[in-house]
Amino acid sequence: DGAVRGLRLVAGVHRFWSVRGRYALGLRLCQEALALDTARLPTPIRAKVLTRAAGFAGIKGDYSSSRPLLEESLAICRGQHDDKGVARALAGLGVVAMLQSRFEDALALSAESRALYEALGERRGVAIALHNIATVQWALGTGDHGRANLETALAIYRDVGDRSTEALCLASLVSSLLRVGTPAEAGERLRECLALLGTLGTLEAPREAAYALEATAEWLFACGRPAEAARILGAAATARAALGSALLPAEATEVARLLARLSATLGEREAARIRAEGEGLALEQVLREAAALANEVRPG
Repeated sequence: DGAVRGLRLVAGVHRFWSVRGRYALGLRLCQEALALDTARLPTPIRAKVLTRAAGFAGIKGDYSSSRPLLEESLAICRGQHDDKGVARALAGLGVVAMLQSRFEDALALSAESRALYEALGERRGVAIALHNIATVQWALGTGDHGRANLETALAIYRDVGDRSTEALCLASLVSSLLRVGTPAEAGERLRECLALLGTLGTLEAPREAAYALEATAEWLFACGRPAEAARILGAAATARAALGSALLPAEATEVARLLARLSATLGEREAARIRAEGEGLALEQVLREAAALANEVRPG
């Protein structure tokens, strides 16, 4: 049963790869385990590994590979009456829909996933579904830009002790709060996020650190500190490139808009020079700088 053991092994250790930002390694080993499973029996463990492989592929921006993996996982779980597996696969398909800008599908899939997780009493799953719904609201610019759903998800992440995803949620909240016109509250959430990342360390939450730096740059620009925003944004680009972690199309659009505003404010050459300085910073150093700025700067 070596192939089955391989599936169990990668399913059991996927969270380590995810938290440490080892997405390429996680994807490769999930793919190898699935390839060795030549029997392809519709088992819960195969379904779980299919979902994990899809998650790693999606983070790296390979949406076309993610979707069929998740669809196979969903079919297995429905056939096995595995509601938790169904909820997991639906959540993944919702993320793929977001990545492909199919927002109506993303909302429907995330809502279905949330309902299943709630019925199962799986609170972390509920938080993830709410976080995904909030991301769609933010991308579409609808309602409160996802603020309420993010606040609810944040409370659950804290209650269940998921600290890395808590940091990610806080970074999302910064952008949401800036959009609804509350930069002071956004600053409070940013300080919480950066303080949490300081306790986690960059090895445990590198992807979350990249999102936090992007949120820091957005907040600094809103506070009238364009030079510091450009420096931090340059560092965020380096951190994200090192991970091989893709932004959602809507997120990439927002980063491009911020870059354009920085160039218009500072001048294109000066903005590029400052960004280049930021690109050369070590992640630990720039996180310390970001935390210091978040504690020093206040909205005008």
